[in-house]
Amino acid sequence: MTDRQENHLSMQQATSIVLRDNNAILTGVPGAIAKITEFNAIKDEIQQIRELQEKSQKGRREIKDGLRKTTEELTLSIALKTGVYAKMNDLPMLANEVNYTKSKLQRAQDTILRDIAEVVYNSASEHVADMADYGVTPVLLTKLRDVIDAYNEAIPEPRIGTTETKKATDKLKELFAASDACLKKLDLLMILLKDTNPEFYGQYLDVRKVIETNPKILALVAKITHRSTGEGIGGVKVSFSLKKSVEQGGVVIEKVTTDKGLFNIKSLPDGEYYAVVRKTGFMEKVLTVNVAMGTRIG
Repeated sequence: MTDRQENHLSMQQATSIVLRDNNAILTGVPGAIAKITEFNAIKDEIQQIRELQEKSQKGRREIKDGLRKTTEELTLSIALKTGVYAKMNDLPMLANEVNYTKSKLQRAQDTILRDIAEVVYNSASEHVADMADYGVTPVLLTKLRDVIDAYNEAIPEPRIGTTETKKATDKLKELFAASDACLKKLDLLMILLKDTNPEFYGQYLDVRKVIETNPKILALVAKITHRSTGEGIGGVKVSFSLKKSVEQGGVVIEKVTTDKGLFNIKSLPDGEYYAVVRKTGFMEKVLTVNVAMGTRIG
């Protein structure tokens, strides 16, 4: 769920409690009980989707991460032991095939790690009959084979989860629209109680307000492009310094562009800034940027 949806759900939950606690007052309002029942059913469905969404994503991620860690550890262990065997027996090709470090395995993308594990497994399998004294056994290789297969199946799971999350997101939009429509009808009915039950009416209006607890405002959105081709340039470092304090080297924030040349900053204090743009192989450039409260620069 988005922050905005979370804030709306908090409002719905508070509204539901106030309506429940004042059921006796609402019984005499035409159509109110039926509309409240409809509203609560929608609210409950929204809560259920949110809970399932969070549990599903977390579960998939934890399973895959656990299998990845085991794959890294087993692959590295077998690679190191096989490497020792290869060097002791003057087998440079085998030594090269299993020459992987812990950092390389940790930095590898999921599919690349899987492929590395396959290479180590296949290379070690060819010599397993001679490597018992080095700690590489058929049992250990079978263990690696099993974890590679399990990890390979788990790799697409987060993407599947993303697809399911998209469906849940679309459904949530529908449900929030339906709950808003329902609440608007309840808002109209509450007007009937404004004179007879002003205290309840005021309480209802208070809980119907959506409080933005985590607003996200972008102060600056930018793209660094090549002058000739217009294509975005990745890996560009952009440093922002307040112009009035630049003599003291006061860098406020630094950003590095994505592969498409994009970067953004959520907030910057008001003021005039020097933006220094740097990348190896390119000429350094200094720009002036003005930031004012309530505005977004793009």
